[in-house]
Amino acid sequence: MTGGAEVDAERALAWRDFMVSDYSDAGQERWLADNGIDLLRGTGRLAGPGVVEVSGVRYGADHIVIATGSSPVIPPVPGLEDLAGIRAT
Repeated sequence: MTGGAEVDAERALAWRDFMVSDYSDAGQERWLADNGIDLLRGTGRLAGPGVVEVSGVRYGADHIVIATGSSPVIPPVPGLEDLAGIRAT
């Protein structure tokens, strides 16, 4: 027995574009600004405790979030998962 399916590519792609806000993050940018959160875009690196450097400019902060769009991996270091702020996914 064989089966088949038809996909309406135009509708499927329209749904994808809707789900990713047509690849615009303007809504998130507004939310960040409204909540006093600075969004820094560019090539970045951690430059020390509480310091991040983005495109050659250094910024200090109490809390730094680096959002790479990937899932975190906790290396197999004994006791690491037991530290505060470390979560396995």
